[in-house]
Amino acid sequence: MKVLLIIQGRRSPEQRTKALQTEKAGLMPRFSGFEAALGNDCQDLTMTDAAPLLWRTIYRFLPEYFALALEVFRVRKNYDVIVTWSEQVAVFFALLQAFTRRRQTHVALLYWMTKPNIRGLLRLVHQNIDSIITWSSRQRDLAHATLNIPAAKFTLVQHQVDQSFWTPRPSDSPTTEPTAATDFILSAGAEMRDFSTLIAAVGGTEISCRIAAREIRIPGHLRALRLTPDQVAESLPSNISLRPATTLEIRDLYRNCRFVVVPLLETETDNGITVILEAMACGKAVICTRTNGQIDTIEHGVTGIFVDPSSPSALRQAILSLWADPAEAARLGANARAYIETSRHPSDLFSSDVAAAVKRVATNRGIL
Repeated sequence: MKVLLIIQGRRSPEQRTKALQTEKAGLMPRFSGFEAALGNDCQDLTMTDAAPLLWRTIYRFLPEYFALALEVFRVRKNYDVIVTWSEQVAVFFALLQAFTRRRQTHVALLYWMTKPNIRGLLRLVHQNIDSIITWSSRQRDLAHATLNIPAAKFTLVQHQVDQSFWTPRPSDSPTTEPTAATDFILSAGAEMRDFSTLIAAVGGTEISCRIAAREIRIPGHLRALRLTPDQVAESLPSNISLRPATTLEIRDLYRNCRFVVVPLLETETDNGITVILEAMACGKAVICTRTNGQIDTIEHGVTGIFVDPSSPSALRQAILSLWADPAEAARLGANARAYIETSRHPSDLFSSDVAAAVKRVATNRGIL
């Protein structure tokens, strides 16, 4: 079975080689295992750079994800199965397949199917997608109910985390790392984050809070307003800092902080899941906004704490309570790590679960 795997991002051959070396050295989360399990040929946005000159010229005038979908459509007959891990590529490729008699088998990994810029097109073209793999039970149920996607088309998996990279501090390592000071709480990420509630909750306390992010996004009707650390520095309380962190730095921050806070705007998908899983794998308690979409991972009072949305007072109370009880924070963190180790979240299990789902589709389509 020949599989084309399309992932998000843009990584040149030189960047990919460097990333593989970094992965092998244990300096970044593993990614090649997923690619090896899923695709004979793994491509991203750089795929269009290798197209014939005429097509490259055409692609210059198209939105990059539509150009990639068009290139996938152009070469589709060279593969038995197309696997897309990108909402934009998935829906555009499915749209293109509507205009051909013989569809190639298409499996899509989708996590936010009801997003405004996706749901309308997905409702029209989902019949051209053979199977949808998702890790959000809320999105699966909503897509079935509101987009009329058959329930049998979905496979629910648990979102991946590299539990071998994201680990608690080794017992023989120093108490502090050069990239992080101790005795603080941590927040990270950008998408659908409610940092205004976090700032209101922590401001005026004696608790040091580090927000590891390149920007603060304020959602708008058409696009989010993006504020850089320099733009918000003067308005932040003195006990709160905003600045980005490298992968190794964020791991040090997880390990050094007392616990992690993931403040979320109301959302119908599992925004925040990456930070939540990384923190849990590092043995840290997580305080998270209870949203409609973030329901599959944290068990309240066992592996983390949920708080009401858009409530600085509720968030402040949870933060102050856990800050004053290190033993409880340690208990929740230990439970969180144990949960990761006994779940299907570890990256190798995630890869095998997705690969098994792809093989089931191929078998049903008579490819295997």
